[in-house]
Amino acid sequence: MIQEDKRFNEGIIILKEILSNIPSDYQYRTIEGDTEYIEFWDKEEFLEYVEFVKKTGSQLNVKWIGNIYPKACYFITVALLETNDILSAEKYLQTGLSLEMDNPLLLNEMGMLSTYKAKAYNDLNYYKEGIKYFRKAFDSRPYITKYLKARALRGIGFCEIELQNYDNAEIYFNESLEYEQNGTAMNELLYIKMSKKGLKVPITTNLSGGPSFKEINDLNKDVESTKPNKLKSFFKIFMKN
Repeated sequence: MIQEDKRFNEGIIILKEILSNIPSDYQYRTIEGDTEYIEFWDKEEFLEYVEFVKKTGSQLNVKWIGNIYPKACYFITVALLETNDILSAEKYLQTGLSLEMDNPLLLNEMGMLSTYKAKAYNDLNYYKEGIKYFRKAFDSRPYITKYLKARALRGIGFCEIELQNYDNAEIYFNESLEYEQNGTAMNELLYIKMSKKGLKVPITTNLSGGPSFKEINDLNKDVESTKPNKLKSFFKIFMKN
């Protein structure tokens, strides 16, 4: 545990330095002539947007630029939550949303942060707040990957379980499986089924807010040539066993 805390603290130091250099005129999306430059977070988001653009009939060419600052806000939020620094995590997450206000991953993480608050402050109202953010994440853009839609629905389902609204939770977890087959959702559905029968079962709800290895690798590969060297150092720390 001490080694884990050290790893996250080292990552936080690097990310704070990166985020101290956010340009005052930062924009994650710009248009120059017939080309639209967007800082996508991963290949799936890029492909989803390209397909969306085709449907709109737009003649703009879409150029993928590696995302730096909003994504760094996401990672520092995850690291800070791992060290139980909820207030700082919320500050950086708000910064990320000020840079990219409709990003579904940041909105999902805001829902996750609400669940941390619910437990830290022993206040169920934060689960209701979390549901609002997860719903906002689900509807945030006309182009959202199935993975992020499923993640938002699982978030709602998790909050509904904590509020003991088992019927609602079951609906959302089942809907999430229409977008992505996920072991966590299946485990939660089993938990709900047993709970509704009055069986005493150990609480299994554990909504992970951390990035998957796929997300970390995608970000690391995104921009070997365009991201600050300090961000590469962060990945070396984060990916340590």
